[in-house]
Amino acid sequence: MAGRTAGLGHGARGRSVSAGGRGAGRGRRDRGGKGALVDGQRAASGPGRPRRVVGGGRRARDLSAVQPPRGPGRSPVSGSQRPRAADRVAAVSERVGTESPSQPRQPADDELTALAQQPLTVHGRLAGASNHTLLVQVGEAEQQRLAVYKPRSGERPLWDFPHGTLCDREVAAYVVSEALGWGLVPSTVRRDDAPHGPGAVQRFVDHDPERHYFALIDEGGYERALAQMAVFDVLVNNADRKASHVMATAEGGVLGIDHGLTFHPQPKLRTVIWDMAGHAVAEAWRRDLHSLAEQLARDSDACELLSGLLADVELAALAQRAAALAELTALPDLPPRQRPYPWPPL
Repeated sequence: MAGRTAGLGHGARGRSVSAGGRGAGRGRRDRGGKGALVDGQRAASGPGRPRRVVGGGRRARDLSAVQPPRGPGRSPVSGSQRPRAADRVAAVSERVGTESPSQPRQPADDELTALAQQPLTVHGRLAGASNHTLLVQVGEAEQQRLAVYKPRSGERPLWDFPHGTLCDREVAAYVVSEALGWGLVPSTVRRDDAPHGPGAVQRFVDHDPERHYFALIDEGGYERALAQMAVFDVLVNNADRKASHVMATAEGGVLGIDHGLTFHPQPKLRTVIWDMAGHAVAEAWRRDLHSLAEQLARDSDACELLSGLLADVELAALAQRAAALAELTALPDLPPRQRPYPWPPL
């Protein structure tokens, strides 16, 4: 898939994305560069905007619980790790949940609310993860609700990703999946009041670890779902799609986890899902991608939420990849002189 998509991180024609691209004019410090301040602000949208219907007609979930509002209890984070746009998330959350005569308000999402608000009790650390990954109980034990908690304090420094940003990328992947209406990422929120400090909290998915990507390919019947996952990985520029990061659902679909190494502005795609090369990119998916590109080009709810999680240059690159993917009819082949696989592959 990287043959024609490797340049998607630079835009549809391979142009590099600069800090003065789409991110200019939003009054925040660019987390992906050296902290240069981008001047200006975007025009604020009016209050009372109804929630949008995105993703092929499926009504978008109320994502107001995804990010906690800025307030006295929030842990201070340096400007290099937290964009200034984050202080607008509370206002965006109110707009997401506003009632409209043409679109009645949906009931509160119990799962997102629980992940965002109920107490977390740490059971232990999940073995094999390169960063601290903790299994937590959400709420009371009798509720039997488990989640995976990835604290910012447990992230190992990387040379190519800004330190302390992986947990935000986990949340951003969920926001993008929901904005598309694809449901490829388990419910994920950011908690600043978690036991070991700010981090991502994601619904734990009970699954058979032996039924990973390679097993699903052998089983058959998952080709369309895996092709959609491949498109999603190109969109979010996933640098770490291992086979164990794909799991089957009871409904015959797939879910993806571990999205900490995503949204880099430069091409970073590393994935095991190359069996889907040449698979058609469904017209409905292209419409969803086009809709996302339009949302990211204006003051939309998805754009506001993502601006509190990603740097300007990363958000600009995401918008360009969405627009470029919306024009593709098939996933490209594996490039002949590259081996863009993660290691280890499982």
